[in-house]
Amino acid sequence: MGNIGLATSGDGLGWNKYAFNPVLTKDLADSTELEVAEASVLKIGNEYKMWYLSTAQYTGPGSETFRIKYATSNDGTNWTRQGYVLRRRDGVGWESEGVLSPTVLYVNGEYKMWYGTRDSVGVGKIGYASSTDGINWNRLLNPVLQTSLSWEGTSVGAPSVYFDGQNYHIYYHAGPIVPYYIGHATSTDGINWTKDANYVLGRGGFAAFDQNMIAAPDVIRVANKLRLYYAGLDTGSVWRVGLAEETAPIPYFSQSDPLWGGNTYDHMDATMADKACALTSAAMVLKYFNITKTPGNPDTGLPPKDLDPGSLNEWLISVNDGSFRNGNTNFASIANMTIKSNELDPTSPKLEYSQSTNLSDIDEELNAGRKPILKLDYSPSTSGLHFVVATGSAESTYNILDPAHADRTTLSPHYQSPIRVDKFEVTNSDFSYLILVVDNTVDIQLLNSNNESVGQVEIEEPYFNQISQTPPEEETLKVLYFKHPPQGNYTLYISSPDNQPYRLDSYIYNQSGEKNLQTNTGVVGLNDTDTIALTVDSSATGSSEIKPLVTFDSLQADVTNAHELGWITNQPTYRTLLAEANAAEKLYNANRKQLAKMALKAMLTELKLLKGKTITEEGYNLLTGDLQSLQETL
Repeated sequence: MGNIGLATSGDGLGWNKYAFNPVLTKDLADSTELEVAEASVLKIGNEYKMWYLSTAQYTGPGSETFRIKYATSNDGTNWTRQGYVLRRRDGVGWESEGVLSPTVLYVNGEYKMWYGTRDSVGVGKIGYASSTDGINWNRLLNPVLQTSLSWEGTSVGAPSVYFDGQNYHIYYHAGPIVPYYIGHATSTDGINWTKDANYVLGRGGFAAFDQNMIAAPDVIRVANKLRLYYAGLDTGSVWRVGLAEETAPIPYFSQSDPLWGGNTYDHMDATMADKACALTSAAMVLKYFNITKTPGNPDTGLPPKDLDPGSLNEWLISVNDGSFRNGNTNFASIANMTIKSNELDPTSPKLEYSQSTNLSDIDEELNAGRKPILKLDYSPSTSGLHFVVATGSAESTYNILDPAHADRTTLSPHYQSPIRVDKFEVTNSDFSYLILVVDNTVDIQLLNSNNESVGQVEIEEPYFNQISQTPPEEETLKVLYFKHPPQGNYTLYISSPDNQPYRLDSYIYNQSGEKNLQTNTGVVGLNDTDTIALTVDSSATGSSEIKPLVTFDSLQADVTNAHELGWITNQPTYRTLLAEANAAEKLYNANRKQLAKMALKAMLTELKLLKGKTITEEGYNLLTGDLQSLQETL
């Protein structure tokens, strides 16, 4: 007697059967129902929907034996039967003994069902129906798949379909009289199919659990793996569930595609065709992991969209951490996007980002079934970066997908060794990252509480312009990357052998991907190193703090630096501010803290009066920030 059970798994390999199985039995109120089987389940919103086979007693050729019913549930275990939704049609010979083996998808607001049929001589075919509510179905008159290849024998059936965002893929069993093989076909509309010439899976060998028959494929895409579960029959009468896996192919996107190539890239005066090599490479990798949607941004009104380089660029523009100030893509922001995509679709994997200058990581990533992004010098003779995706090893080089040049399929001879390996992998736990971005004219060092240097500092040149074929005009930056920073206190030192202004952009992500962004400015010089305290709490609910450590000495040094940089344009103003800072320090050292604070407050008022006269905007911002920070610490 056939019933429907439930099993759950954390990895798709080890399964736990529900303690109170079965979750659906035959309907005692339906005197014709002999057993139930072959369930196809979707979760739409908060409701589970099941379409399943209802079998009647076989009474001879042409008798209706197979029907499709529908049930709903709020928890996936307690089901309410809703009755028949699909039965054979009178006068349709290929459905004469009924309809069975439903597989249902919900695509763009429409339910799509592929189902098996059987005629009066036992020949199986596959039909198609569509519905707006999952209950009332519109069927095509003719089957969408039937036997046409020699290995398929007399019947095809038990369809399982998945949609990759562009194409439908159907897997079905076939064989002479009984199923020996599993075949595959593709379609752009789910109706007109192109079959693979050969089957994708056959029966097992001698003494295998599936030596006699294989049937009823059920396919699911998990990240970059396609998992095919199927029923296998041994030489006796025992059926078991087997698993076959396939690594999905990685799609190719061009940054110059007419669909998005002319769109504005980031916030720059450039197009995607000019500069979008990094995000286009990332789009290929995201699609490879079966991330099919950008999540949209409620703050800007951007809706979720099918993922491609154009929609990824739109999403990165809509958030405030999508790129660094020179237009270079912030891959950590893309990892953060996958968290939000997962919130919309729990089957969409969450990815964490990491990077390495160890080139052996390329092979390690490829061997693990992942596709790393390679950061390259576009040309040894000019400045500017370029990004490609490594897809496999070739003789003394790597196969690549180049978003700017589709005809460049290998790394060599087109490019030299990569500068960096950018990596994405599936995770459900820790998305914490610390990224510190400064001008290339200054140096940065981050120390932990044990006075140990942490993080990896890299030079971030802007991207090469692929259309004009000219070196970039944007600024080169220095970036410190620190993945999974332990909770604690850190000290950042910013220095330079000569007077240099800087801007520090800080991107701090906690374990759940929540971000803390901050910008600080300053000036450093030969005897003036700026010190910034970072308190990092990278726990799932933690927040972090960035606080410049300003002293009277550093304030006076910044007054001098501002004067030397021309930000204080008047010698008397420079002398006055220096004297006032010195006087405030003497008050503080004499333990007259309130008077020292009042002196600093007076300097702030004076700066407002001098702004635009003898102090430039840059000088005003620098000294105002110093005075405010120093007031807070007194």
